[in-house]
Amino acid sequence: MDNMTRHAMRKNNIIYVRSFNDNLGINDFFDFTQSNPDISRNFLVARLSETYIQDIIKECIIEKGMSSLFNYHITCDAVTHPGIDVDQIEEIIIGFTSKLNGVEKLIIIDPFIYTEDEKCISLFVKMISSLSGELKTITIFSNKGASLKKGPIHAALFEKLPHVSVKNVVTDFFHDRFWLDPSNQKGIVIGTSLNGIGKKLALIDNIDRNDVITISSQAIQIEENIDTDKS
Repeated sequence: MDNMTRHAMRKNNIIYVRSFNDNLGINDFFDFTQSNPDISRNFLVARLSETYIQDIIKECIIEKGMSSLFNYHITCDAVTHPGIDVDQIEEIIIGFTSKLNGVEKLIIIDPFIYTEDEKCISLFVKMISSLSGELKTITIFSNKGASLKKGPIHAALFEKLPHVSVKNVVTDFFHDRFWLDPSNQKGIVIGTSLNGIGKKLALIDNIDRNDVITISSQAIQIEENIDTDKS
């Protein structure tokens, strides 16, 4: 056997097996492992279904980001694909936002985040609910046009988290969409606003802590120089 590549995913391992002998196939490998008492006594060797592999890849994306599947880092929202299952998209997005668990002062940068669409608002509440109970403030940076529609989302936040202070900062400085925890230097980038989810596959990825520091510092500076609306 060669190239036995192991990739640790929690308690599971993915193992690649290739035979030197073209006359030996996967069934021969399983026969060998089952007949060898040392292997069968200490290890479980089993075939994995396609669904199981998909779940592992999904966990890998949530844990390490989409760019971990490639040899380069994607920095813009250029990855699109029509027809992806909405439930899968929501699961991945909420998996990413839950990585910010423990945040007290959340910064959301999204020029077009505000919407009156009930499905979008429901998803937004799910994303916020994936965070811990330590959340104290949410500062949202949006453009002027979108901020005129802030009422429904602010109302949903107040109903779900009445103890959390919500601020709205109007600015055209930002283009991309970020969720940031500046205190713990963690953050994610999302390639589309809420109303784009389900219509195309957009990049969602973890961002480097140095980028979190840079972006959040700019956001805080803008907030200090611009009047904010508070809920």
